[in-house]
Formats: sequence, structure tokens, C-alpha cells
Amino acid sequence: MPQGSPGSALSEREVQIAIAPLETLLREDLGAAAAAVDQWLQDISCGLLDLQSVRYHLEASVPVVANAFALVDALLDIAELVRNPSNDPLQWVSLGINLIGVVPVPLGLARARMVLRPVLHLTRQKLRRNPRANLGAVFLEILEGHLHANLRGELEHYVDGALEQLPAMLEAAGQTASQLFGGLAGLLKDAASGNLDAEVNHARARQQLAQVALYDSLFEVDAWTLAAAALANAGEGLLKSAYNGVARQFDEALPKLLQPLIDSLERLAARVPRFLDTLGQAEREQSIAWLLQRLLQTVRAHPPQRGMAAAVKADTTRQARHVLSEGHNESLSRQAPVRQAPNPRKNGPCPCTAHSIGYALGNELLSHTDFSLSGPFPVTWTRTYNSRLDKLDNGILGA
Repeated sequence: MPQGSPGSALSEREVQIAIAPLETLLREDLGAAAAAVDQWLQDISCGLLDLQSVRYHLEASVPVVANAFALVDALLDIAELVRNPSNDPLQWVSLGINLIGVVPVPLGLARARMVLRPVLHLTRQKLRRNPRANLGAVFLEILEGHLHANLRGELEHYVDGALEQLPAMLEAAGQTASQLFGGLAGLLKDAASGNLDAEVNHARARQQLAQVALYDSLFEVDAWTLAAAALANAGEGLLKSAYNGVARQFDEALPKLLQPLIDSLERLAARVPRFLDTLGQAEREQSIAWLLQRLLQTVRAHPPQRGMAAAVKADTTRQARHVLSEGHNESLSRQAPVRQAPNPRKNGPCPCTAHSIGYALGNELLSHTDFSLSGPFPVTWTRTYNSRLDKLDNGILGA
């Protein structure tokens, strides 16, 4: 193929967001996403910032609801936008969706907003490659099961209400994103100049130790938990004091090194409210309002069936049941790596290709029978080849 032709460059594969029943997302998956955020923070700050320090400094100024999945994904979106800044508002859709799951606006509708986040991610992933794709009844059944596991009401009423509340949610999301970008810029400034506030952690430790003294013996376990947390906070304060001493030794070199990143974060903090406000325009394809409009059109095109067919006999009792899908779903952009291959006999979906390449680990597995002897005590000699067991190739039995 000639050099420079359109097919010569491989296009980078888009990030696939895991949208699955909540019970299938493990603690390790959330830990893997948080570890990616922590590593990014350490990389951009020369090791002076991590996820814990950002949490201690921003949790008071950036109010969010208790949805760890949405918050970690929002921080990953911020990391991606810092690495690859874009003036296209559609590149900010994922951040807007994740912030909807954490902003405390509108008041009293926290659960509804948390339910909306997986709905938007699932709809966007369905329509991203083909905006004219038919969502279909099966797609709506998944959403209805997710909705009914958290809220009562019809899917059409819920989506219609989400469209009405979208401008307020996007405005709050823009303010929260601006605070996150600005807060990171401020933390980098303090880290570069050696002014990280170590007293914040010492004050937290003193407060928690004072709470320990107030508990009676019935709450001994909780008291020890608080004491351990206070010890961790005090240790964090000592680390900040050490960081400050190291940063001051760099004099002007470290601020100059971090200043371009600080300027970029401040520019993003100023632009993000305008970009997220644009996502409320339904006429803009792939915006959040457009996704909700497409979803609403699909819901109205597939009205719920009010009755169910059942054979009725005069002398017997019959039941008609409607069973919804799995229930509450969640979305996460990072998952922990797979540790072992699935058992083909126990795993429902196809675990490998027709040529024995496993989907989980990418390993090749095949069995070869050398000979089989019949008789009262039959013997079958079969060798199993697994690409993950290459270290056994030089064993006494050979490959």
C-alpha cells in the first residue's frame, strides 16, 4: 500500500466504557481506575501530588455526592483533556456525563442523577459509531430494569424530566469542573513553591483524636479506626512538610517546569463552563441533550405493553409474569486486569475463538492426543499446549 494512503495508518481504538450490573464490578476495578488517577497526578507534579493530597485539599471546596465510580471517571476525563486539549465541545461529553453523577444539583434528586449516568453512557456508546442506529426494544428493557432497581416510574417520564433538569445540571457540572481544574492548578503552584499546607493534615489528626476520646467502650472498634485514620493524616502532614523542604531546594527551577501545565489547567478552568453548557443543545449531534432526545424518541416509539398473553383454562390457575433485566447498572472506564482464563465448561459466553485464542488473556490453548490404548485399563496420552506455560517447555516431559 502506498505510503500516506488513508489505510496506511491504524486508527487508535476508542476507549470502551464498561457498563455492567453493579454486582459484577469489583472493588479491584474501582481501585485500578483510582490508581490510574494517582499515577497521572504523580507524573504531572514530579511526585509532589497524589490522589490523597488532592482529596484533602479539594473535598471542602468541591462538593460532590458519594459516587466513587463517577468521581474517578471524571478525574480520568480531566487527565485525558489535560493531555489532549480540545476546543470541540463533543470531546467534553464524557466529562459532562460523569459530573452529572456527582454534582449535588438539583437538590433531592441525587439518586436520579446517579441513575442517569449509566443511561447516558450506554446510549452514547450505542450511537457513537452510528448516530442513526436503532436503539430497539431490548435496549429499552435493559434501561427499564436499571431504572426500576433504583426509582419508581415510567422510563418516558424519567427521560422527559432529565431533559427539563439538564440545563441546571450542566451549569452545576461546569462550576464543579472549573473548581477541579482551578484547584489542581492551585495545588501545583503550592507544590512547586513549597507551600503545601501540611497544617491541614495535622489539624485533621487532632480533630479525629479528640473524637476518639469522646467514644465510650461500646464503640471501641470505631475509635481505633479513627485513631488509625488520624495516624495516617499525621503521616501525610509530615510528608507534605518534607515535600515543601525538597521543593524549596529547587528554587525557581520547579515552578518554571510546572508553569506550562498550570497555565493549561487555568485555561481549561475558564473554558469548561462554556463547553459543558453547549452540551445542552439538542440540535448538536452527540451532545447530552441530543442523546436524551434520541432516547425519548425511542421510548415513545416502543410504548410499554400493558397486557400479557396467557392461556386460560377453566379448571387450572395460570400466571403471567414480566421479569425485568438484571437491575442496577454502573459504568467505569478502567477495570482491573484479568488474572485467570475462564473455564469453558462453566462460562456461558464463548470463551475463545474457533482457533483456541482466549478472549480474557489472549493465550492459545489446544490439546493433542498422541495415542489411545483400549483394554481393561484404557490409556489415553494427551498433551495440552498453553502459550502461558512456555516456561515448562524445557521440562523433563518436553513441550
